[in-house]
Amino acid sequence: MEKVIEKEKNILRNGQIQAIKLIDDAKKEGLEMVQKTKEETKVQTERILKDARIQITLETKEAEKRLANNINRLAIELIQKSALELFKKSDQEMVMKNILIKLREKN
Repeated sequence: MEKVIEKEKNILRNGQIQAIKLIDDAKKEGLEMVQKTKEETKVQTERILKDARIQITLETKEAEKRLANNINRLAIELIQKSALELFKKSDQEMVMKNILIKLREKN
């Protein structure tokens, strides 16, 4: 009978040891998964931020181009209206050509 009880104790002891090992392994695996997920999330977040910065830069440049074009258009309109009042008809065309050349050089 004592041998049976001793066997049962050994079986229970081994079962507890295995259970503790399984729990420890599960904890380690869980921590590794959390760490891997954090790293993947960080990489993904950095990629998203990089893409957003690139998009913002592109949109800013495009907005600056549109603004410059609008300013040039307004400047030309203003000059045309002023030229009518300031210059003779024959001089207006020459003045406008020179102004357009200067505006294009700046862009």
